[in-house]
Amino acid sequence: MIWNKNTWLYLVVFVLTIFGLVLHLGFLSYPNETVFDEVHFGKFASAYFTGAYYFDIHPPLGKLLIALGAWLGGYGGYVREYGAFLFTNIGDPYGSVPYGWFRLLPAIAGSFIPLAVYGFMRSLKLGHRASLFAMFCLVFENALLAHTRLMLLDSFLLLFGFLGLAAFFTSRNRGYSWLMLMTAGALFSLSFSTKWTGISFLGLAGLVMIYDLIRCNRERLGSRVSIILKGIGCMGLISFLIYGGIFYVHFMLLPHTGPGDAYMSQDFRNHKLSLTGKLFELNQKMAFYNATLKATHSYGSPAWSWPILSRPIFYWHQQISSGIAGRIYLMGNPVLWWMSCIGIIAFIVFIRQLGYIDGIAKAVLLVGYGANFFPFFSVSRVLFLYHYFAAFIISVVMLGVVMEHGFSRFSPKRTWIAWFLCAMLIVVLFCFFAPLTFGIPMSDAWYRVHTWMPSWI
Repeated sequence: MIWNKNTWLYLVVFVLTIFGLVLHLGFLSYPNETVFDEVHFGKFASAYFTGAYYFDIHPPLGKLLIALGAWLGGYGGYVREYGAFLFTNIGDPYGSVPYGWFRLLPAIAGSFIPLAVYGFMRSLKLGHRASLFAMFCLVFENALLAHTRLMLLDSFLLLFGFLGLAAFFTSRNRGYSWLMLMTAGALFSLSFSTKWTGISFLGLAGLVMIYDLIRCNRERLGSRVSIILKGIGCMGLISFLIYGGIFYVHFMLLPHTGPGDAYMSQDFRNHKLSLTGKLFELNQKMAFYNATLKATHSYGSPAWSWPILSRPIFYWHQQISSGIAGRIYLMGNPVLWWMSCIGIIAFIVFIRQLGYIDGIAKAVLLVGYGANFFPFFSVSRVLFLYHYFAAFIISVVMLGVVMEHGFSRFSPKRTWIAWFLCAMLIVVLFCFFAPLTFGIPMSDAWYRVHTWMPSWI
C-alpha cells in the first residue's frame, strides 16, 4: 500500500470520526436520570408507543428518530408490560427503562457532525488543513458533545443541515448534477423537519442558485432553464414532499386522544380534516405558539451573549455525598469559542487577502453565519446557548480558514508546531471541562475552579 498524502488525510479523518463515536457512545447510559429537555422530547417520543396525540412547537422528525432508537431497544415491550415512562421531572430515575436507546440515534448523529462539516468545507474547496482543523475542533467541543449525547433534537438538525450543504455544493461543482441535488434537497428537508431553523440551510443553497441563475448570460438560456427546473424540482418539491410525508407518519402513529388535543380545533380532534388540512392546521398552531411563547428560564440568554460564552446551561445535578456532586453543564470549550470570535473578525478584516478561496465560498460563510445568528435578535421567546450551534460551527470553519492563511507565512516546521500547539490547547481545555460535559462527580471546590465567570454558576 502506498501511503501518499490522500491516504494520510483519509486516515486522520477516519481516526477523528472514531474519536467522535467513542466520546458520544461511551457511557451513554450515564446518568440514569432524565436530563434537561429529555423530560419533553423523551415524553413526545414515548407517545408514539401509546398513540396518544401530543403537541410540540417543533416538527416531528427528531422525536420520530428518538422513538426509532427506543423501539430498537425494546421500549415497545416495556410499554406493554409496565406502561409508558412519564418523563415528569429532571432527575427522575429511569429504572428499567431502556433509556440509553432513546439517546442512541441523537448520539450517533452528533458524532458525525464533524465529518459532515469537513465534507461541507471540502465541497467549498477550502484547504485540507483548515478542514481537518475545524473537524478536530468540533470533535473536542464540550457543549456540542454534552448536548448531542442526550435525547435532544439539535444533532439531527445540524447533521442533516451540513450534509445537505456538502451535497449541494458537490452538485454545484458538477454542474448541478441531478442525483446530488436531489440528495441535498432531501437532507435539507430532514433538517427543517427536525426544527424550523433548519430552513436556513435550504435558504443558503437557494441564494447560491439565484446567484448562479443571474450570472448566466443570455446566450446560456438553456443553463438558466436547467437551474430553475432543478431548483424547483430538487430543492423545493422534494423538500416539501418529504416534510409532508414525515407529518403523515406522525399522524398515523398518534390516532388516539392525548394532551395535544387541547391545542387543536374541534374538527382536528374529531378527525374531520384531510391529511392536508391537518398538516396546515398543525403548522399554523406551531407557528402561533412559537411566536407567543412567554415562558422564562433562569439559564436563558440573549443572542448577543452566545459568541462570548457568557451563559452556559445547567442541565443536570446529582448529589453524591457531602461536598461531592455530578453536574452536566452545556459549557463550551472556552478557548475554541473565544478563538472563533477572533476568527470571525479576522475573516472579515482579511477577506480580500484570502485569495485562494473562491468568492462564493467567502459569501457562503458570511451569509451562513449571519442567517443562523442575527434572526435570533428579533425573537421574543426565551433563547438558549444551543440556538447558536449552527452559527458557531460556521465560525469554527472561518477560524480554520484564517489560521491556515496565517500559518502559511511560516516555515513548514513552524507551521506544524503552530497547528500542534493550538490543537493541544483545545484538547487540554476539553479535558479540563470534561467532568461538566459527562457529569463526572467532582468536589464543590473543584467545581468552583471551573466557574471562571459569575454568570457560569
